[in-house]
Amino acid sequence: KGDQSSPISYSNYVFTRYKMDKAKEEEEKIVELDTTTYLNAEGDFKVRKYKLKFSPDVVTGAAGYNTFFGFSGYTTFAFSDLLGDHKIFLNVNLVSDLKNSDLSIFYLNLKKRISLGFGGYHLAWVFSNGFQLQRYRNYGLNVLASYPFSKFSRLEGSLNWYNILLENLSLSSAEDERVSTILPTISYVHDSVLWGYTGPIDGSRYALSLLASPKYETNSRDFRTVSADYRKYFMLNREYSMAFRMSGAASFGDNPQRFFLGGIDNWINYKTKNGGFRTNSIGDIFFSEFVTPLRGARYYEAEGSRYLLANMEFRFPLIQFLGLGFPPIRLFNIRGVMFYDIGTAYFPGKNWYSNDKWRATEVGEDGKRRFKDLVSGYGVGARVYFLYFLMRIDVAWNYDLEGSSKPMWYISLGGDL
Repeated sequence: KGDQSSPISYSNYVFTRYKMDKAKEEEEKIVELDTTTYLNAEGDFKVRKYKLKFSPDVVTGAAGYNTFFGFSGYTTFAFSDLLGDHKIFLNVNLVSDLKNSDLSIFYLNLKKRISLGFGGYHLAWVFSNGFQLQRYRNYGLNVLASYPFSKFSRLEGSLNWYNILLENLSLSSAEDERVSTILPTISYVHDSVLWGYTGPIDGSRYALSLLASPKYETNSRDFRTVSADYRKYFMLNREYSMAFRMSGAASFGDNPQRFFLGGIDNWINYKTKNGGFRTNSIGDIFFSEFVTPLRGARYYEAEGSRYLLANMEFRFPLIQFLGLGFPPIRLFNIRGVMFYDIGTAYFPGKNWYSNDKWRATEVGEDGKRRFKDLVSGYGVGARVYFLYFLMRIDVAWNYDLEGSSKPMWYISLGGDL
C-alpha cells in the first residue's frame, strides 16, 4: 500500500509485464514500381543525364571587426549541387541604397582537378577626415583558377578588374577621383600544418606570389610586387610548440605599393604613429598593406616599398580552467605565448638595387648604438575564447639595443598564424 500520507493513488495503475508477443503487428505494404521506369529493353538499369540543381547549404548572418574599416556584417548564402561540384556564395549588406551597400557573388566549379571560379563585388565605406565626408566605393570582377600538385601544395592564379571611386559627400562641386586597373596574380602555396586549439602547432606553410598592375590607361596604377612568406612550427608535445615566421616583399614601378610595418591585425585598442589612419589617399588604402605582427610598435611605425619581418613564438598552456564566482564566468584552455618580433620597411635609392640609405643601427649623440631602420619588440600574451570570440591579449616592449620602452597593450581578435 505504501505510505498512507502520499498524495498519489496507485489503485488504477497496471504493474503486469506487457505481453509483446500478443501485440498485433501492422502488415508491411509492399510497393512495386513498374520496371519500365528504371530498366531498359535489355534489362539493364537506365542511365540518365545528371541534372544540375542547386540547394541552400548555409543561410546565416556573419559579423566581423577590422581595425581600419571597423565593424561589418553580412547575410551569407551558400548553395551547392548534389555532388558538391558547383558552389555559389552570396554576401549581402544592404544600407539605404546600392551605392552604400556591400554585395558580392562568387561561383566555384570543383568538378575537375583545376578549380575555376568567377564573381563580382561592390564594397562601400564612408570616412570623415574632420572637415568632410568621403565615400570610397570598391567594385570589380575577378576570375581565379587553382591547380593542386598534391594534398599540400597548389598553384593559384587570378585576374581582377579592380576599381576605386572616391566621392566627396560634403562638397557636391568637388570632382570624384577614380582608379581603374587590372591585377593579375600568381602564387605557389604549400600548407602541411597541424592545427591546435588557437593556431598551428606543427608542420610548415609557405607562399611565393607575384602581383602586377599594368598601366593601361591614365588613371591606372603601375607596379609589380614580389612577396614571400615562410612559417615553420615545431610541436614539442601536444601542449608546447615553437613557431617561426619570415616574410618579405618588394614592389617596383611608377606607383609601387606601400607597406606599413607595425602593430597586430584586428587591433582593438590600436595606436598609430603621427596621428590616425590615412584615409585621404586611394593608394594608402587600396594599394597598400599593413604588415603584422610587429608587437612593441604602432601602426605606421615604419613604411616603404620593401619590407622584411621575422617572428618567433613559444606557445604553451597558461591556465587550464578559471572559474569566477562573480561575475559567473568560466574560462577554459587559456593559452600563453612568449614572442620576439623584428622587422624593417624602407624605400630604396634612385636605383631599385640601391640599398645604401638603409642602416640597421646608428650611434647617437650620447655615444650609444641603437636600431635605426630596424624595429623590434618582445613580450608575452594570452589566448582565450570569450563570448564566441578568440581574444588575444598581449603586452610588449619596444627594444632598440640600448633599452626597452614602456609596455604597450594589444587587445585583438583572431588566432595565431
